[in-house]
Amino acid sequence: MDYLNNKFFNALIKLGEKMSKQRHLAAISKGMMSSMPLLLIGAIFQIICIIPIDIIKNNTETLMIPYNMTMGAFSIAVAFAIAYQLANGYKMRAMMSGVTSMIIFLMTVAPATTVETGLVNAEGVFEQVGSFTGLSNSYLGAQGLFVAMIVAVVTVEVSRFCQTHNVVIKLPDAVPPAMGESFTAIIPMLFSTIIFFGLNLILQATVNMSFPTAIMAALAKPLGAVNTIPAMFLVCIFAAVLWCFGIHGTIIIYPFVMPMMIMAAQSNAELVAQGLAPEFWPSMLFGTLQMVGGTGNTLGLVMLGLRSKSEQIKAVSKVALIPGWCCINEPVAFGMPIVFNPILMIPYILTPAVVFLINWGAYAIGFLKPGYISAQALMPMGFSQFIGSGMHIPNLLFPYLLIPISMLIYYPFFKVYEAQLVKKEQEVKSMEPIEEK
Repeated sequence: MDYLNNKFFNALIKLGEKMSKQRHLAAISKGMMSSMPLLLIGAIFQIICIIPIDIIKNNTETLMIPYNMTMGAFSIAVAFAIAYQLANGYKMRAMMSGVTSMIIFLMTVAPATTVETGLVNAEGVFEQVGSFTGLSNSYLGAQGLFVAMIVAVVTVEVSRFCQTHNVVIKLPDAVPPAMGESFTAIIPMLFSTIIFFGLNLILQATVNMSFPTAIMAALAKPLGAVNTIPAMFLVCIFAAVLWCFGIHGTIIIYPFVMPMMIMAAQSNAELVAQGLAPEFWPSMLFGTLQMVGGTGNTLGLVMLGLRSKSEQIKAVSKVALIPGWCCINEPVAFGMPIVFNPILMIPYILTPAVVFLINWGAYAIGFLKPGYISAQALMPMGFSQFIGSGMHIPNLLFPYLLIPISMLIYYPFFKVYEAQLVKKEQEVKSMEPIEEK
C-alpha cells in the first residue's frame, strides 16, 4: 500500500477531488448529459437517411429536418441545460435561469438578420422581390458549444450576484409566485444583455469579429493542443487513474472532451453529406478508455473471473458480465474491487493505454472508419462505433477482437490477486465452527 502514498498519485487524487466538487464543471457535465436525447434523435434520422432505398433518397432533405433541429440546435439546449443545472446547484430559480441563458445565447450568436431576396434579370441586374428575416445557424450546433457554456455560467453568476446584493425587483407577497419570479429576473437579464450584447458590439467595432468568432479564435490553439494523439492519450490515462481512487474520472474529463467529439461528428457529417469521406479526429480515441467493457476495458478481467477459484471474484464476475457488455464497469470496479487495489490498478491503467494505441493504428491503416453520427448513449460493445460510422462492420467487430488482449494484460495480475483471495477464503472456512453431529 506504499504505492498509494506516492506523491504523484496523491496530487492526482487531490486534483480529481477538486474537479469533481467544482460546481461549474459539475453543471456543465450534467447539462451536457441532459441534452443527450437531442443527439440520439438526430442520430436516428441520420441513420435512416443512409438506408439505400429510393423513397428515402428522394426525400433526404425532408428527413434531415429532425437532425437539423436537434444536432443543428444542440448549443441552444446546452445553454439552457447548463444554466438550469448550475442555478439548481445554487438553489436559485432554475427554470428562469435556463430561459435567460438561452435567450442571451441566441442574442449573442444568432441575431436576427434581414436578407433581400430576388432574381437576376436578363441584363444581369439584381431585382429585389422581397426580403427574409432569419437567424444564422453558424453557431447553433456544435460550433457554439463553448460559447453556450460561457453564456450559461456568466448569466447564472450575474443573477446570483444580483440576488445576493438585492439588486432585483421585488413584488408584494400577494403576487403569484410565477409573476414574482419573472419580475425578479428582469434586472439580472438586463445586466446579462448589456454584457454580451455590448461585448458583441465592441468586438465588431474594434476587431471586426463577433463574440462567438472571437471565442473560437481564442480557443483554436488550446483546442488544437488538446485534440492531438499525445494529449488524448494522457487524458485517457488520467481518467483511469482517477477511477482507481474511487473518483469518476470519465465524468470529470467529459465536459472537456465531449464538445470536441460532437464537433468532429458534425464536421464529418457535413463531409459525408457532400459525398466526401469522413476524417479522423484524435478526440475519437477517447472512447478507447471504455470500449471493451467500460472504463479500464475490464471485460477481459470479467471473463477470467467467471472461472476463478475465488468465490468472491466468480460472484462479482457473474454480476458484472452483462453490464460490462454494455460498457458499464461499476460492478467490477467496486465489487472486485479495482478501486484502491494496487494489484488490479496497474492493468486497469495499462489496458486502456494499449487499446488506445491499437485503435490509433486501426484508424491509420483504414480498418476503422471515422464516425460522423453522434451516438453517445450507453450501448452494447461496438454498437455506438457501428452506428456512428454509418454501419461499418469492422467498427462493430473491433472491440470484440480486443477482448483477448484485455484478458492477456489482466491475466498475471488477476492470478496474483486470485491467489490472495483464495488463501483468505480458505482461512475463513477453516475458522468456521464444525457442526456437531
